[in-house]
Amino acid sequence: MLKNEDFIQEFVEEAREHLENFERVVLTDLAEISAEQINDAFRAVHSIKGTAGFFGLTRIVAIAHSMETILDFVNRKQIPFTDAEIDVLLEAKDRLKLLVNDVKQSETYPIDDILAKLQVVEAGFANQDAKEADPIGEPVSPDSSQFFAHFDFNPQMQEKIASFRKYGHYIYGISLAITDQYRASCGGLDAIIDNFTSVANVILLISPAGDPLSMDDLKAGQFNNQVVLILASSILEESLLRQVLGLSASHLHVLAENREVTAAEPVLVQSSEPDANDDKLLELPPVEFNEGSESLRVNIRLLDDLMNLASELVLGRNRLLTLLEPEKKRIAGLPQVLQNVDRLTSSIQEKIMLTRMQPIGSLFNRYPRLIRDLSRKLNKKLALHIEGGDVELDKSILEGLSDPLVHLLRNAADHGIESAAIRKQKGKNEIATISLKASYQGSVVNIEVSDDGNGIDFTKIQKTAREKKLYRQNELNLMSEKELLNLLFDPGFSTADRLSEVSGRGVGMDVVRTNLEKMGGSIEITTQSGRGTSVKLMMPLTVSIIQSLVVASDEIKMVIPQADVQETIKINKESLHEKIEAVNGKYFYRLRNQLLPVVYLLDLWDPRQAARADRDHKIVVLKLGPQRFGLLVETLLGIEETLIKPLPGILKECGIYSGLTIMGDGKVAPILDIAGIARTTALVSGTNTKPPALIDDPDRTAVAGDDREDFVLFKGSGNETLALNIALIKRIDKIKKTEIEQVGDRAYITRGNLPLRVIRPEDYLALNSGPDDGEDYYVITPKLVPQPMGILATEIIENVNFEPIIEAQQFNMTGIFGAAVFREKMILIINLYALLERVEPEAFAFVPSPQATGRKILLVEDSPFFQKVEQSYLESGGYQVALAANGLEALAILDREAIDVVLTDIQMPLLDGYALLKKIRQNPVYDTIPVVAISALTGALNREKGLASGFDRYEYKLDRESLLRSLDAVIKKSQRGERC
Repeated sequence: MLKNEDFIQEFVEEAREHLENFERVVLTDLAEISAEQINDAFRAVHSIKGTAGFFGLTRIVAIAHSMETILDFVNRKQIPFTDAEIDVLLEAKDRLKLLVNDVKQSETYPIDDILAKLQVVEAGFANQDAKEADPIGEPVSPDSSQFFAHFDFNPQMQEKIASFRKYGHYIYGISLAITDQYRASCGGLDAIIDNFTSVANVILLISPAGDPLSMDDLKAGQFNNQVVLILASSILEESLLRQVLGLSASHLHVLAENREVTAAEPVLVQSSEPDANDDKLLELPPVEFNEGSESLRVNIRLLDDLMNLASELVLGRNRLLTLLEPEKKRIAGLPQVLQNVDRLTSSIQEKIMLTRMQPIGSLFNRYPRLIRDLSRKLNKKLALHIEGGDVELDKSILEGLSDPLVHLLRNAADHGIESAAIRKQKGKNEIATISLKASYQGSVVNIEVSDDGNGIDFTKIQKTAREKKLYRQNELNLMSEKELLNLLFDPGFSTADRLSEVSGRGVGMDVVRTNLEKMGGSIEITTQSGRGTSVKLMMPLTVSIIQSLVVASDEIKMVIPQADVQETIKINKESLHEKIEAVNGKYFYRLRNQLLPVVYLLDLWDPRQAARADRDHKIVVLKLGPQRFGLLVETLLGIEETLIKPLPGILKECGIYSGLTIMGDGKVAPILDIAGIARTTALVSGTNTKPPALIDDPDRTAVAGDDREDFVLFKGSGNETLALNIALIKRIDKIKKTEIEQVGDRAYITRGNLPLRVIRPEDYLALNSGPDDGEDYYVITPKLVPQPMGILATEIIENVNFEPIIEAQQFNMTGIFGAAVFREKMILIINLYALLERVEPEAFAFVPSPQATGRKILLVEDSPFFQKVEQSYLESGGYQVALAANGLEALAILDREAIDVVLTDIQMPLLDGYALLKKIRQNPVYDTIPVVAISALTGALNREKGLASGFDRYEYKLDRESLLRSLDAVIKKSQRGERC
């Protein structure tokens, strides 16, 4: 059984801190490690050894003593460390940590193997230093009775000795020679004094001349290389005290019971008035071991309880302020009292939160060892650079960050960093740098893990996504770099060529993000090819009380964490239907030319269509990693401090709440889980494991160069199945037949207080017509057209994704591109512009420009479907068209034909649009030919990149009007000899 078991937990906590300090010193660069740092490591191990001896933990003492001996050699004899010796010390540290963590069973752990390794290191040092000098000088006197004769045991002294004995202390006489060797072996004068006062109380201290001294005199170094005599008390037995102080038996004497009463021999100290400094020492409580401390150890459970009480106090404050708000004008002095209560409550809550804050350096300091071990295991030269260790975070967040950071560092070392040989070939420093930085940004802490390695390969991301059947090629082509990087967070996604025991980049990243989001944090990745990758974690300072936006619909309050809110947008009730576009039951808002998926707050629990029509709404734009979606609410009530309460089990099943809070009016309001809403409503990509089209078509195999497109399948009144590319559809609405009004030979519906003409495709195309006996219709509203018009459908079948292999020879019909087969059924693909030209030629027919006469356009497009569509656009504009499926075919045509404009897709096999542009500009034969980019990637960044690369224009491939206008403009400028 352990001695003094009541205090064992304090020893465990202190030992863990000492071991962390020891590891930090030992992992310092060998070229930079100083004598003071070696002293720090020595003191850490020495403290563990001394306290472990007090508890009778012999195995911990044995390992610590051997480590201490090695550090003594290094410091005292200035013998340098080697990597092999550091490895042994680190292994010994790990063994000590194992024993400390299971301290009650530590005496059962084997230690012979680590002691043998330490003894080998000791022997190596001993060979360099054949003879060790005795750090302690000759004893003053071997006879204890003669030794104690130097002290005056007057009544006052005897009373103090008795008080120490009352608490179980032994009384010792100590002769201490503070030689250079002794100071070096103990880590310096301060370490000697600190070590002494940690295990003993000084009763009297005298100089060789017999003069009373204080500890301050020793600290000043006035008695270095001299012998001083000390009368002291300690709870430690003689053998343990000698071991802790590093003294031989001849330097430590035990004063027997009542021996001070008979000590009448001549003494060197005759004064009955003790020195003032001695009084200060003697007045110390007998049970105190330290001279004083500015810190206090507190059990974490007590801090948790205080935090909970502070949170309840905040709720009470909010309730009080709300209830007494109407009474402020009636009761004199009440506003000042409430203001004071508000201020004090906030101050108390803030101070209690500060007790839980810890510097992130305590976490960061664990990772140099990890990087060192990875460097050896992976045979790579790695260096870890740490910044911002003084940034503070809540203890619970700090603990939750440990595993995610280990995962990110392993990823960086294993798959982010190249081998030293490859880095040398690239002209990089052979020693790769992994950086770990922390910084404040408002109420958020940014933690960045970055490396200077090879970066993440986007091609590999796309390849993996196709192979795992997670996404289609056309979906991947439409993704930005941020969206592609976000795929790394899909479960099981990895771009690593091999999955090692160390890591696999992407494997487990979904778990990393989930753990961070549970703490209210987020993560984003940026990368540069050949230059490295950076992973940024954005974490709140605390997780118990957060700033929140309070919203309401139909007088029901909800709370949104402010960290999840990007912006808010007001929409008047008059323009609600116009600005919120509906497509197949989903709602969208056009935000800065980008479609933002939105959901009504009421729809989360009460999907009533009529409740929205006559109210103003606000869109709360929410952030979910790199993705955005909107929440339509009726009222914004403002920002409040909210306390997070656990969610009852019955509400967890809803999947859209993360917790509860109590508002100022005493009512409970749920805190919305943004990720849960996106997942439940499938608002953003990546919230489902697979897109619906893939679920419907499980036998599909993904291949490079995937030419699949998204279509909406629908029917008119006939039996044909019609298809329209979804990129050409603005919205789809379900209406009643009674909403259609006939004006002459034209049909109209009312939308947003304006008439919208609607047409039946079978009235203008060679299609069958059927009976008009249905009660419901669907109105497909196209976009990218000169004026609005709706297409009537009797049925919306589904959204599908397939590669349209068009058969046009047998279906040479106006308004129809051709036929395709999907799931053994024939589908007719609508030529939207040709259909609309049949309806209103004067409004939709494009009048060819005079510049188009005789002009030949080289259309470079690898998708057969888009090639067919774009060819029809060009021919409707009066141009001749030459076709190429990739950049290499285009160059061959340029060599043999006269071309006026090159119209090229961006992403193509063999030679893409950017590479084709470069080849054209490098050839003086046709470097003046205008080159226009056409792409499905219409974002501002893609457009800017295209124009910066040298394209004369950058157009969306399905926008016929804009495309033909651009061609007209570039031909005009080309005729004038200008570069567009």
